[in-house]
Amino acid sequence: MKKQKPEISFADRDSYTIEEFCVSNGISRSSYYNMEPEDRPVEMAVGASKRISREARFDWRRRMEARAAAREVA
Repeated sequence: MKKQKPEISFADRDSYTIEEFCVSNGISRSSYYNMEPEDRPVEMAVGASKRISREARFDWRRRMEARAAAREVA
């Protein structure tokens, strides 16, 4: 019998795949890859894949909110 991994809720995870990041932020993967590299969240390499830490996810959201607020004021 295969050993089961414990279930961890999405909110409790420490990192996310790019797909998970996109779904959680309501953007498509193509939109993600069309962003300028400096506008993307910080990615970390884990083996052959890339992950986005919880902190990088929140930092990215704050940057996008600040940018949107600055446009509203201008």
